[in-house]
Amino acid sequence: MTVYDTAGQPRGAFSATRGTALASRTPAAPEPAPRPMPSKPAPPSIASMDPVEQYEQQYIGFDELVAVHTRTGTVMSQSTLPYEGKFKKPLQGDAFYQKVGRTDLVEAYHGKMTFKTVLGVVGGGALVGGIIAGVAGSAANKAEDCDAFNDFSACFDRNWERADRRRAAFVTGLGISGAGIAVLAAALFINPHPVTPSEARELADGYNKQLRSDLGLSEDGKPVAPPRSPSTIQARFSPVFRADGGGLLLSGTF
Repeated sequence: MTVYDTAGQPRGAFSATRGTALASRTPAAPEPAPRPMPSKPAPPSIASMDPVEQYEQQYIGFDELVAVHTRTGTVMSQSTLPYEGKFKKPLQGDAFYQKVGRTDLVEAYHGKMTFKTVLGVVGGGALVGGIIAGVAGSAANKAEDCDAFNDFSACFDRNWERADRRRAAFVTGLGISGAGIAVLAAALFINPHPVTPSEARELADGYNKQLRSDLGLSEDGKPVAPPRSPSTIQARFSPVFRADGGGLLLSGTF
C-alpha cells in the first residue's frame, strides 16, 4: 500500500498480509552527538615547573644599549635595561625595584618622577607664557599713523614710546620663554632612577642568588644533590644448630 498526500505526492508505502499483524517499526538509532574537540591544555604555572625552568623564567638580566658615532667611533650614549627571565620581559619604571623587593627605592623613584613631571609642566608653561606675553605686548603697542601737518612731533614721540614698550615686552617674553626652555631641558635630563647601573646589577645579583637558594640550585643553576648520609656497618650474630654440632653465623650490612 502506498500513502499519498493531498498534492498527490507519495509519502510512504508498506505491505501487509491478511491475518498477519503489522510488525512494529524499530525507530532509527539517534545519531551520536559529535565528540567535543579537546581543549588546549593550559600552560603550566611557574610553581609546577621544575626548579631550573622556574629560575630561567624568574632571574633578572640586563641588556646594554650603546650608541656609537659612525665616523669617530666614540660612544655617544649608553643605557642599561633590566629584564626578567629567558623571554626578556622588560622591567620598566619601578618594576625592577618591586621585583627585588626594595620598597624604599620604589618610593624614591616615584618622588624623582614627580619632581621631573612638575619641572616639565613649569617649563612648558613658562615657554608658552613667554610667547604669549611677547605677542600680546607687541599687539597692544602698535604704532599710529602720524599726520605731517597735525602735531607730527607729539605723534612721533608716542610711537617712540610704543616702540620701547614693544621691545620691553619682546625681551620679557623672550626671557620667560628662555627660562622655560632651560627648565624643560633640566627636566629631560633628570634620571628618575635612584641607583646607578652598577648598583642595579648588584641588586639583581643578590636577587638571583636568593632565587637559586630558594629553588635549591647551585651557583651554576643546577639542582643541588641532597647530602648523603654516612654509611654504617651493622653486624648480627645468629646461632646455628646442626646434627653434628653448632656455631654462630655472622651477617653484616655495609
